[in-house]
Amino acid sequence: MKAECPKCGWSKEVPETAQGKRARCPKCGAVFEIGAVSLPGHGAAARIPLPVADHEAEGPGEAAKEPPRVARKPPTRARRTAGVGWAIASFVCGTFSLLTFWLIVPGLLFGVCAVTFYGLQRRKTPRGLATGGLVTGIVGLSLSVLCLSCFGLMTLGARAATEVEGIQEKELEGGAEEVGGQETRGLQGAEERDASGESASDRKRREKEEYLHYVELRNIKVAKAVLGGQGVFGEVKNAGDRTLSEVQIIVYCLNSSGQPVYDDTFHPVLVTDSPFAMGDNRPLKPGYSEKFGYSLDDAPSEWSGQVKVQVTNIEFAD
Repeated sequence: MKAECPKCGWSKEVPETAQGKRARCPKCGAVFEIGAVSLPGHGAAARIPLPVADHEAEGPGEAAKEPPRVARKPPTRARRTAGVGWAIASFVCGTFSLLTFWLIVPGLLFGVCAVTFYGLQRRKTPRGLATGGLVTGIVGLSLSVLCLSCFGLMTLGARAATEVEGIQEKELEGGAEEVGGQETRGLQGAEERDASGESASDRKRREKEEYLHYVELRNIKVAKAVLGGQGVFGEVKNAGDRTLSEVQIIVYCLNSSGQPVYDDTFHPVLVTDSPFAMGDNRPLKPGYSEKFGYSLDDAPSEWSGQVKVQVTNIEFAD
């Protein structure tokens, strides 16, 4: 039988077994079916070629089989939307990682999230926005790790310096004790005494004990505190002639039998150089009074609501 190209008319004798198979024309390159039936009213040029892949037939009379083609499905709208969401999340987290790297922990967390979200969105959407999140996330992670390393090195350096200073101070103290040991023991064993044989520390202690009678507690009462619960309120007055830099009181909570079941110490007057000082941080001048109020929320259930307040210590400002 004859194989004839329906496009250019090229023909060639082929065996009967080639009936119905496809071949490529060596002249024009058209692919046609051997032995195809012409349509009525048309010549050989009207033969119907069947489409085949270019690699299926290499020459005339050579049979070729068309492999199955699997069409790639375009991403659905839901997949595209999810991918855009992950890309935006990656970019936002990467930006925050870059802005908060100096806080170390937030920078690390945002950086890890940016890289993770980038991995979740890939193969679903274009990577433009997510790539920005990946880059900023990696940069933020790197800077946070660098800050963490610097902080660790500074901490180790400060600890080492402290230990060295402590060792040096101990060595200096030991040397001073060896050089001036006799002089130090002599000063410790001989305090300056007045004509009556009283030392300076004993005289100061006696003056404080005598002055306690001039420190008066007035208007002591138990009432509701500002933040809730019970509290003790009153005022302390300096009825003497010396200025006080500290007044210490102790509050006893009594049971129904009048026995103390709880106590706490407070300072209505306290002059200190500490930046965390409570109160007005001013001395109590002669004739002045200072009001106070303290919460007693820690008092036990045996407390009957009665209190006893005493002045336990004072310090002179002059």
